[in-house]
Amino acid sequence: PFLSPSLFPDFGDGRDGIIDVSEDFFPTVCVPILHAFDNAIAISGTDVFATGDRVLVMQVQDDASSDERNALMVKDAGLAGNWQIGRITRIEESPVGALIRTDRVFQSEFASFADDEGVRRTAQVCRVPQYAAVRVRSTGRMRARPWDGSTGGIVTFLVQGELFVEGAIEADGAGFRGGL
Repeated sequence: PFLSPSLFPDFGDGRDGIIDVSEDFFPTVCVPILHAFDNAIAISGTDVFATGDRVLVMQVQDDASSDERNALMVKDAGLAGNWQIGRITRIEESPVGALIRTDRVFQSEFASFADDEGVRRTAQVCRVPQYAAVRVRSTGRMRARPWDGSTGGIVTFLVQGELFVEGAIEADGAGFRGGL
């Protein structure tokens, strides 16, 4: 993974307010990436993101192929697991949907595609909520949305103030291939 030292101790700007979680809550919304390069992320829609939002870009899958039982079997992890966080500086219309510009130049290339030889890459961009404070009550769970083949499996957020957890923050079994 690529960590940017300038991220710490930055805990967000609190723009998403104070939340009090007393039941299942899914804070992270992700969309598939078509391609990410330099400081740009190409996606097919824009309704999730706004200028100033933090985003997590992650290569979830890289270089998988079908074995003789037609099940996906990872040959080589490649760039899978690479991630980076940035702040959206502007959103531009593009022929495929939108081009999100960030304040960070990506240290890796992120992409989603499948070819005729069974090679598949899957990348996603997730909005990172920036809370002022978070309380997860004993009955509450902040959870990852389940992996749907394109997105999911991630819980991410920033907290400017207090984070108080009596319940749980979990992504158990929600990731690519059940969290394996």
